[in-house]
Amino acid sequence: MARGQRERSGLRRFAAGGPEAKKARGERVGGIPFGYQLGADGRTLEPHADEQRALGMLRELRAAGHTLRAVADELNRQGVRTRSGAAWKHQYVANLAAAA
Repeated sequence: MARGQRERSGLRRFAAGGPEAKKARGERVGGIPFGYQLGADGRTLEPHADEQRALGMLRELRAAGHTLRAVADELNRQGVRTRSGAAWKHQYVANLAAAA
């Protein structure tokens, strides 16, 4: 097989199983986003109930006009923790709000 043919063949295989295709199938691409966990099959993502609840609270508080610091303070006051178990900081809230 000529080199050009091998390269094209490799590109086709990559495109068929590339990141966009994996995302479309609900499979993990890179890290696991906050609000999700790895499914039992080890490939697909499924909602993480506690993290989804935290995201819902974050969205509601931001929609009500609360500052990033106020959102972090409220999540901490209610005992909600980050994935690592740490207290919320306004930077964490900003990152999640931007990703949503």
